[in-house]
Amino acid sequence: MTKILAALLWLSGSAGFAATIQFVSLPSNTQYGTFNGFASATINGIPFQELICDDYDHTTYMPSGNMTFNLSDLTSLIPLQSARFVDLLHWNNTVTKYQEAAILLYGMQQNGPGTMLDLTGDYQYALWALFTPSVKLPNSTARTLLQDAADTVARGGSSNNAIYSQLRIYTPSTGFTSNQEFLQMVPSLTSNVQAIPEPSPGITVAIGMGVIGLSVGLRRLLQRRTAAAKSGSIPRESEQSSPSDVQ
Repeated sequence: MTKILAALLWLSGSAGFAATIQFVSLPSNTQYGTFNGFASATINGIPFQELICDDYDHTTYMPSGNMTFNLSDLTSLIPLQSARFVDLLHWNNTVTKYQEAAILLYGMQQNGPGTMLDLTGDYQYALWALFTPSVKLPNSTARTLLQDAADTVARGGSSNNAIYSQLRIYTPSTGFTSNQEFLQMVPSLTSNVQAIPEPSPGITVAIGMGVIGLSVGLRRLLQRRTAAAKSGSIPRESEQSSPSDVQ
């Protein structure tokens, strides 16, 4: 019953949100004879966006013109709204696969894509094999990455949810279905906000005493200036010079 309900919800919200994407350049990594890692693209007019394909069988030519993609995510009330690799008869398994994809992308970002080229290729093949099991993994490292992602999702935890919320899925819309599906990690807007620490009691007391001292000093200065104004002259501070002091 749960699977049927999920399928009905997915069908009702399958339109998703549209995005216009123009691909600018291919990934620089060509290990194993394929382009691995993040391609550069402009999304809805915003340049320098990094996208990675999870789709081994389709083809995307770059640079490209503007193409329309449907946007899906993992954490909406109706997740995977337009995602390509959805199996309505095995809905929970589908969600798990995209969660594992998010873990793989997060790990790839943490390991510096483009700086460790061999690892970039291994992450890419692990991602491809996740959605296309017929893809042959190049080595044991890629197999380990794929298994680690599965284990991480199975363990669960709040940190996983934070990673899942960053995943964006771009699936080609009608007219562009020969192109690949792409994934992107979008950090939360509040992820870089740092709390301002409250001062310690000692610092608070020192600040308070300073304010009091400044207030007393200003009051005395005003009293001196008032007295001087009554006598017809303005006193000079000891650190200052008057025009008559300049030689």
